[in-house]
Amino acid sequence: MPDLRDRLAAALAPRYLVERELGAGGMGVVFLGRDPTLGREVAIKVLPPERASAVAVERFLRETRLLAQLAHPNIVPIYDAQHTGELLWFVMPRIRGETLAQHIERGPLPVAEVVRIGTDLLRALEHAHAQGVIHRDIKPANVFVDGEHALLADFGIALLDDAHSDTLTGIGEVVGTMRYLSPEQRAGMEATDRSDLYALGVTLCEAATGRRWDQTDSTATATWHSLPRPLRRALQGALKPDPARRWRDAASFRRALTGGGQLTTRRVAIAAGIVAVAAVAAFGARTAMTPAPVPVARAHRALVVLPFGKSSDTAGADLARYTSHPMEFSVAGVLPFLDAGGMSIDSARLVADRVVTGEFISGAVGKRSLVITVYAADGSTLHEITVPGDPAEPVSWGFAAADSLVHRLYPTRLTEFRDLAGTPPNRDALDAFSDGQHLFQAGSWEAAEARFATAERIDPTFVQATWHKLIARQWQARPFKKELARLAVRIGPSRGVHSGLLAAQLEPDLDLRMARYDTLALTYQHDPMVRLLHANELFGRGPLIGRPLLEGVDAFRLAALEIPELDQPNSYTQTVWGAVRLGDEALAREQLRLRRAPDGDPWQDILWLAVNGRFRRWLAVPARKFMLFTADSAAVATLHRAVRIGLNVDNPHDQLAIATWLERHATSDRERGNAVAAQATAMLLLGQPLRAIQQLDRSSTLVHDDPGLRLQRWEWRVLLPLLPGAPINLPDSSRATGRDSLRQIPDTSAYWPRAVWSLTVDAIARDDLRAQDSLMALLRARSAQRWTADMVTFAESFAAGRRDQPDSALQLSRRIRRDLPDSEVGLRGPLVRALVYMHRGAWQVALNRPAAADSEWIWHENNDIPSRPDGEPHQGELDAALSAIARLLRAKGMPRLDRQTEACQLLNRVHTLWRDAEPSFTALKARVSDARVACPR
Repeated sequence: MPDLRDRLAAALAPRYLVERELGAGGMGVVFLGRDPTLGREVAIKVLPPERASAVAVERFLRETRLLAQLAHPNIVPIYDAQHTGELLWFVMPRIRGETLAQHIERGPLPVAEVVRIGTDLLRALEHAHAQGVIHRDIKPANVFVDGEHALLADFGIALLDDAHSDTLTGIGEVVGTMRYLSPEQRAGMEATDRSDLYALGVTLCEAATGRRWDQTDSTATATWHSLPRPLRRALQGALKPDPARRWRDAASFRRALTGGGQLTTRRVAIAAGIVAVAAVAAFGARTAMTPAPVPVARAHRALVVLPFGKSSDTAGADLARYTSHPMEFSVAGVLPFLDAGGMSIDSARLVADRVVTGEFISGAVGKRSLVITVYAADGSTLHEITVPGDPAEPVSWGFAAADSLVHRLYPTRLTEFRDLAGTPPNRDALDAFSDGQHLFQAGSWEAAEARFATAERIDPTFVQATWHKLIARQWQARPFKKELARLAVRIGPSRGVHSGLLAAQLEPDLDLRMARYDTLALTYQHDPMVRLLHANELFGRGPLIGRPLLEGVDAFRLAALEIPELDQPNSYTQTVWGAVRLGDEALAREQLRLRRAPDGDPWQDILWLAVNGRFRRWLAVPARKFMLFTADSAAVATLHRAVRIGLNVDNPHDQLAIATWLERHATSDRERGNAVAAQATAMLLLGQPLRAIQQLDRSSTLVHDDPGLRLQRWEWRVLLPLLPGAPINLPDSSRATGRDSLRQIPDTSAYWPRAVWSLTVDAIARDDLRAQDSLMALLRARSAQRWTADMVTFAESFAAGRRDQPDSALQLSRRIRRDLPDSEVGLRGPLVRALVYMHRGAWQVALNRPAAADSEWIWHENNDIPSRPDGEPHQGELDAALSAIARLLRAKGMPRLDRQTEACQLLNRVHTLWRDAEPSFTALKARVSDARVACPR
């Protein structure tokens, strides 16, 4: 269609250059394009005007909205979208890999490859289905295999499961590709998430056998015998003709495909007879064992720089390192020399588009020249570049070589490269910086910070040293924002990826911050720091803006696999942590196996206990007792640091047990008080609020110099009963004591506005208008401070909600999605965030927005906590402590979203957590039991 190409080129110029058609389908034509600003190839999908019926236009716009909504590593993302004149178009990355259909044409794939592709696609479907999106057209042609990953594409006919989802498909209309449709779709029935599982099952069968799957004979024994044995059970469960008998969701299918799953009742019963011996033996073996090295799948690279000269030439190795260093910060996909040093040319060609080697030749007196050869991946020579230099100035020589390479290979990035590279740093500074990189990669953040600080001290102009020093400080949960803001001023707006990362980190609005990170992650896909910080933001604060924890887990998981120069131990710590919290045993064990910790790392043992404490308590309980019995002073110190984040792996039982042990073995009142505070939050998650309040009172007595802790004991009495939908019932006398104590806080205290706010929302809930008005007036008088002004708007949002004005309530409470300095969080009150998010979900329900309510109520999946909570319980601890109530509220709304399976998983977990709940939870437990009637046993 040359006329369509010309029209598109005219409409998109100069933002995008349109080159040639790549393919066409029912929902549009795809052209190869180029983004000249960012120097990258893109795919541009356009809906031809002649196909633009009302339904087609709406489907095309739907695909655009869906792709923008479905940010996931295994879903083809969207860069840009517009309606220009008569043309509807959007821009996606150019996927260099082949489609799965092209792979299948060459014959069946190995079992391991089928499992890998299936796992990636099921993770994509887990994410899509959680957002209420059903693909409806899964087939090999819609799957791209890009290096080590599979990506799901073409959501053009996806079913968005909302109130308007029936406007595009008439009754009985079959939409999709017939040979991959489920039986219910072929019969004209509505597609569900299990329809997607069926289509994926057919797709994986074709991948495993290399031929079309015969759906008409799918029950025949011979048909199943044609499949490799390791795949049969998983695929049989996906291809049941009756949807009700298929895997209940994508996660179940994925666990079956990867061989995961729970122990059977019989196996547990047999194991119980020898549990104590087995547990101690297993834990002893775990502590004595160094994990075996696991091959790391590297992402495809733009460029690898190998050692120059002979293999024994130290100067050549140093010069190669000084050449690769400046390019790491401007050319996406350069493999740092510290990771490429042991490669041969042949092995480098397997992982990179370009391979650089070099030989030295003699020059003038005291001078030499480096002759650089650049090879393509097929082994052909692309360039030969001669760079003269002075052996006495290897850093300057290496920077000159890097400049020549960028000029020849990446001319559109030359300005950015020169701006970022700047003046070559001092050699000693660069060597100290490289030491810091090695230490950071090994998870030794404190030592890494010291080496980066040394580099900065030697050469104060070395921007990268300052930047990495602050990242290492951030990883230790130490203050870094003020110095980061000074660095942002120093760097200015023209430093490419550094400016973008600084702007993202300093952006207080969490939605805008995540949008910045998402853009950077798409633009600099192979930049280690971009991937690390993006994953960290998704994992830590993504749930605060409705991005589920699974996104953060997947971001860390994929980054750790693809980019070995990342902080590997920490990345796998996060994936294990997140998988345990999400209840995914197979993923948790896989990631724990992949975690290659340095010798003596105590976190390996803690993670082992976290995994087994969540999934195999019969094994973990005696192992935990053995660990505590044999703990030395170093282990006790680690437990003190870790005990208060146990709720963030959804394991209050072990947190309670370890905190009780630590209380007995504490050496100071502060240690004892922190252990008691850990008991209090664990009891709150276990449905024991009266015991929890008693423990918080004890903690306040022990840590007598913490005014926030003294205040929080009264806040619990007043605010916990105000949770929406599922209130915590406390005695009237306890609530009255809390109110009286909050009134005693003097107005000279920095915590006085926090006490007044608690009294205000309590008055609003009791419809005490006189008290509400007087207290609001007191708050407004102090609203000159930003955090106090926020407290005023939050109180006003509760008043609006009480007046049945949920739209106004949501608008007023919008500022809860902003980041605050740690000091202001304490002054605002750690319980405020949980209370506001819980009510925001209730206000969304009042507006008949169940999906939006669910997005608010997943806030509790965040990991926005310090590495070592100290003093009063922090907001991240309280978010986790109240998560059981949030899960009950979510489960109540999920049947409306056709997510009954997920609702049952949440209800079953709440049932387990509240097994020993206090009598005040009797009504809540009854609600859980009633809802579980619809769940399979």
